[in-house]
Amino acid sequence: MTTIRAATAADVDVIVAMGLRFQATTTYAAHLRATEPTLRALALQLLAHEGSVIFLAETDGQVVGMIAASCYVQPMSGELIGSEICWWMDPAARGGRTALRLLRTAEQWAADRGAAIFQMMAPTPEVGALYERLAYAPIETHYMRRLT
Repeated sequence: MTTIRAATAADVDVIVAMGLRFQATTTYAAHLRATEPTLRALALQLLAHEGSVIFLAETDGQVVGMIAASCYVQPMSGELIGSEICWWMDPAARGGRTALRLLRTAEQWAADRGAAIFQMMAPTPEVGALYERLAYAPIETHYMRRLT
């Protein structure tokens, strides 16, 4: 059975390990150079701030996925926006409903805080197509270039 729960400080090591796997296996690796110390600092910052959250998916006592989110006031509209920071499933845990349960949990968390919108980032066109199937609309495309 898989459960979804809010992470605590006791989960930081597993969050960092998942973050490092995410970094090593996605297109972000060439542009965003996350390290163990930066991921640890991010996890602790998210856990300490009431405007952010990390949810974990656990199957048989093993963490198999996570989603981190935060809320912010959109400067042009003044609306509260929920925003995904990262969403990761271990490859062996993909293909079921657990990832969707994580996303829906984060969306509900944001809505409970008054967010009018939840936004996601798509690292590939395939992920973007998934978001569109989940009723997300593409708004803009981000481009990155390393300067150093």
